[in-house]
Amino acid sequence: MGYHNYLNSEELCLSEFSSLEERNRLFKKVIYWEICQGHLKSAKNHILNVSGISENLCQYELGYLEEIEMNFNASYKIFQDLLSKGYNPSIILLRMASLKMQMGEYDEAEAILKEKGNSKYGFKFLSSLIFLYFIKGNYYEALKVLNNIDVASLSPENKSRYREMSFFARYFLGMIEEKDFDNLGESNGYSKKIVMEPDDRLLLEHVQKHFSGSSNQGFDNDLNLKQTLDYINGEIGNVNCLYSSNASKYYIKTDTPVGEVYGERTNSIVVVENMGKIITFYPVLLSDTFNKEGNLESKELKFKRIEGILKR
Repeated sequence: MGYHNYLNSEELCLSEFSSLEERNRLFKKVIYWEICQGHLKSAKNHILNVSGISENLCQYELGYLEEIEMNFNASYKIFQDLLSKGYNPSIILLRMASLKMQMGEYDEAEAILKEKGNSKYGFKFLSSLIFLYFIKGNYYEALKVLNNIDVASLSPENKSRYREMSFFARYFLGMIEEKDFDNLGESNGYSKKIVMEPDDRLLLEHVQKHFSGSSNQGFDNDLNLKQTLDYINGEIGNVNCLYSSNASKYYIKTDTPVGEVYGERTNSIVVVENMGKIITFYPVLLSDTFNKEGNLESKELKFKRIEGILKR
């Protein structure tokens, strides 16, 4: 039975699989796709109530979901505990560095990322370090890191990510000419082009696919996208952002439901931003433990944005 049969189910029962390795593998896929599809409520329920899965794996997924739902201190404590147990230390340190970024402790995040840049997961650490420099507006340092990466040794996926980061670093340093915009190619072409787009036409065309009927996660058919985008732009400055290795995400609440996620009505929207430009937004169903206070941007981070240390 494939993992699709378990997505958003009331219970996640994997007892039919005798191998712990197989149960763990399926569990990770289910949680991954539920998070991707915006059903955080189902993911949290499955993590807290599943049985027959590695305890450390459950804790890791819980820590990651707590981070996504802005419960940063709870997430950090979980990863600290896993690190003390010796569970997958490189990946745990990467998550802890991410949390340091979330909490504005950039020097500590930078120290972790630099130290582990030559480890087994070196490119993951270096791409996060580059993103940290992007957040701080230090594109010159980002380019220095990029220039020292052995591109030939990267996987096809990482090469694509490398080209995107290199493009943005050079663009914000004034090293990209107008003619280069027409030669972006298919790889990451949308995310690059939309950052350069002077208006919202390309964005609204892209978001149109998130309407009901196209998937199990969609906006209401009668939703006015332009008005919704205007509302998002008015609210985005008042909420915290969730950093990842290639984008920033914001959770925006509306007064009334805007769509459905697997048949459940929701008034929450995930907004994805790249290099200060919104590249997409779609409905999401948050869990009951979502940290509403953590979603409100702290005065310290807001001051940093006003000062220009963090650039939208």
